[in-house]
Amino acid sequence: MILKKMNAIISLLLVTACLAHVGAELVFILSKGKYMSHFGMGIMSDIVMGTAMTHVLITVIIFFFHDSKLKIRYPGTNVRTLLQRISGVLMLVFLFLHIGTGDRLASQADSGTGYYLLNYVSMALFFAMVFLHISVSFSNALVTLGAVESMEKKRTIDRIVWVISGLFFLASTVIVIYGYCTMIGGEGV
Repeated sequence: MILKKMNAIISLLLVTACLAHVGAELVFILSKGKYMSHFGMGIMSDIVMGTAMTHVLITVIIFFFHDSKLKIRYPGTNVRTLLQRISGVLMLVFLFLHIGTGDRLASQADSGTGYYLLNYVSMALFFAMVFLHISVSFSNALVTLGAVESMEKKRTIDRIVWVISGLFFLASTVIVIYGYCTMIGGEGV
């Protein structure tokens, strides 16, 4: 139970770090690099990456070594748990595509529309997985920490987090795509 509580705390720190990173990225993009340096963005990315890898490591340890109900086919597992696991794995896949996307887009200013479309789609899918994972996991972390005890409060928190995550997904996807299109001179999609 100590590992689960520690993981819940790390996951809430990760949500905070991700939102700070997204905010800094949006400031960088909308200001065309004027108000945030690549160095500052690198530090933010390193904090998010370190926190994420710690969360992943503890999750794997819990899943494989401490979860006595481990079943390969997940019988009895609800849709929310499956979404949490699938979005977590897909988030890691798209994370590696996400890393360096801005640099790739800027360095390929003369590439065709297909190149940009592929990068934008991978960014949108990464954002979708991050916000989906937050949506299905956030209230669970609060329950694990004992901050939420009633199902009514959990459902209310879930609804609020789903709406906020949806808005953040739309805003970050639109702003990032618009920002990168304008940063590279309007080329691309």
